[in-house]
Amino acid sequence: MKLLAAILVGLLAYLGLHLGVLRKPLTIGYIKSAYEYKLDYARRLGSARKIVVIGGSSSLFGVRCQTIATETGIPCVNLAVTAGLGIDLILAKAEEAIRPGDIVLMPLEYDFYSSEAKVMRTNSTANTYMATYDRPLLARQELRRVMAALLVVSLQDAYSSVAEMGLGASGFQRRFTLAQLTPEGDMSGHSLALAGEYSGYVSTLAGIVPSEIGLASERDGGKLIAAFVDRHRQRGDHVYGTYPTTIDDGAPAPAFAEVEEFWRRIGAGFLATPGFSRYPRADFYDTAYHLAEPFQIAHSRILASLLAQAEAIPASRDRAAR
Repeated sequence: MKLLAAILVGLLAYLGLHLGVLRKPLTIGYIKSAYEYKLDYARRLGSARKIVVIGGSSSLFGVRCQTIATETGIPCVNLAVTAGLGIDLILAKAEEAIRPGDIVLMPLEYDFYSSEAKVMRTNSTANTYMATYDRPLLARQELRRVMAALLVVSLQDAYSSVAEMGLGASGFQRRFTLAQLTPEGDMSGHSLALAGEYSGYVSTLAGIVPSEIGLASERDGGKLIAAFVDRHRQRGDHVYGTYPTTIDDGAPAPAFAEVEEFWRRIGAGFLATPGFSRYPRADFYDTAYHLAEPFQIAHSRILASLLAQAEAIPASRDRAAR
């Protein structure tokens, strides 16, 4: 009985620390703040038809909703925060912003297509986010996912939480904060001048090449994407896949062609960008997925043009003049 009582006390103490005390304000807390910022903008658009961009940090750094809205005349919100959250939670958070009739643009990172359910369930970033910052989302999960989120904290996590809380209290700032986001939720300020700090690292990177996309319909990630598309198509939303931006290092085209085939097969539209959204190494900021700001804007003009064609959006005189 004493042993059982000790275990119970220990468990309650653990849960008290995990759910009520320990926080990661600079990493996981930023995810919460970024989503609140972006979802608030989406809510302020009211019932107006809008474009919603879904993805990981490739979309955050590579897509500029501000530019797309200007070019198409349709409001746009960039819901991308980080790929580390996992495709399941990224899609779940997108549901909070999409309204009937919206246009959904999905330049998803290639790893998402082959994500495994087991990996998603044990994703410590996602589980910590839900347990400490987004309990309404946690409450919608299956029991084993809830248990994984409640028991996610390791000794290392506890140490890093204390460190982040201390740094946050001292006024330490992340490299990128909400102040760098446009009103639409795009990353800004990642200029070519700042990119020079990372040029040595970027010079060592290979471009990201899609693999086994042809099997995505059989993988957990691909099934989630397909179900998401089907649900929104039935509701009358317009869903488009496209390529995420990455370094052009001469990888063969057939691997990229499978991406478009996947989206067509699940009944979505597809924006087939020139060169599969691959750009010269010098156009990238700090990873093989993150364009520097001038090229983020240029790429978004291409996306806007393709989207306008797909949606038969007439160009205004001002937009045509540009």
